[in-house]
Amino acid sequence: MRFGVYSWLFVPAAWCAPAAMLLPAGNALRIAAVIVDLLVFPGLPLVLRLSPERYALEGFSLRTVQRVAVLTGAVSLSSAILVTLALMLAGALTAERALVILALVATVATLVPAGRGTGRTGPEAR
Repeated sequence: MRFGVYSWLFVPAAWCAPAAMLLPAGNALRIAAVIVDLLVFPGLPLVLRLSPERYALEGFSLRTVQRVAVLTGAVSLSSAILVTLALMLAGALTAERALVILALVATVATLVPAGRGTGRTGPEAR
């Protein structure tokens, strides 16, 4: 799977959680949308854009899918913590603001054109 073929689906999916905040508090659909969005976005676009794992997905084995899933969860949760901490220190923390910032990061990571890297790392790449 090359990044870019289905990446246009990431943009509306990233904005599902901020849109779900319009539902009443305690609604099961709102809770599910926010949890899934926090676990997937902006981690998946960032991992597929920046990580060497994007080249491993061309083989599409279970092992590479597991690595991408773990990296996606780790990057998504750590970015949510960083955004929340920054908003808290600025005195502007609301759930809506945090979700909008995370959706913006996912949108930018999806839509910015990738560089022309070879995919190789180390001294032999130079």
